[in-house]
Amino acid sequence: MRPSRRSPRVWAICRARPDSPPGSLLILLLCLLAALWWPGSGRAQNATYFAADLQAAPRTVLVSPDYLTVIEFYQEVDQISSGRPELLHVEASGAKVYVSALGRSGSTDLVVEVGARTQLLRVEIVPGNNTRRYVVRLDRPAPPLRVTPPPPPPPASRPAPARTVNPAWLSFRVTAGDLDGRPDAVTLLFAVEHRGSAPLLVLNAADLRVRQGGTAVAVQVRQGLDPATLRRGRTHQGTLVLRLGAAQRRGAPITLSWTLRDPSTQTSYVVERRLDARTLAPVRP
Repeated sequence: MRPSRRSPRVWAICRARPDSPPGSLLILLLCLLAALWWPGSGRAQNATYFAADLQAAPRTVLVSPDYLTVIEFYQEVDQISSGRPELLHVEASGAKVYVSALGRSGSTDLVVEVGARTQLLRVEIVPGNNTRRYVVRLDRPAPPLRVTPPPPPPPASRPAPARTVNPAWLSFRVTAGDLDGRPDAVTLLFAVEHRGSAPLLVLNAADLRVRQGGTAVAVQVRQGLDPATLRRGRTHQGTLVLRLGAAQRRGAPITLSWTLRDPSTQTSYVVERRLDARTLAPVRP
């Protein structure tokens, strides 16, 4: 509704209408408060719009006969216009616009100038006994900031068990047994003597490695129980059967490497021996 000197349709609530008796402003305010808060008047129906949306296309505002609809803008309203002023009674005060229906049905537009923005609304008169409240916000709320928690630190790596090669208190002796009994195998007798301080060492057949140059040599360990245990001050004995053919017997020296483990401290001890492939006699390093 465009204001004019002949029949003003929009005015500030803080000023009384020219044809209103004194005190009508107070009565209007009391009626408004009663409509909003009186227990029997029903709950206010709320909706929120955004200024950018109202600039692009009209949004619907509902009003019911005998009840007020309140539209709250983000700043003071400058001007209000409507294509069918006979359907609505509109009053403005600051940033709030109060709309009431003059008829029982119908619809029209409501164009509200707020600062440099033109806000478009479509007002529909519908049955009901509700006071309605619409809020127009200038900006949309920022989306919640999604904080991605840092990945958990990798589990601390356990230090590699200590490994000692050929300690002086650990003796590994190997002597040739049956050299010519089988053309593809030789038998060795071994003895491991423990003169250290560790209460117990474990000998596992899977921890014995036999190599000739860069090639692994198959070996069979005969030591009774497997794994076997070696207590302090004792000697553990057994037999090794190496798969060596005639060509290998003429090849490079053979290296035997056996890892013994101390279960109390997770420490490993390696005993190594190098043997001549032909005679199986120890070879000096």
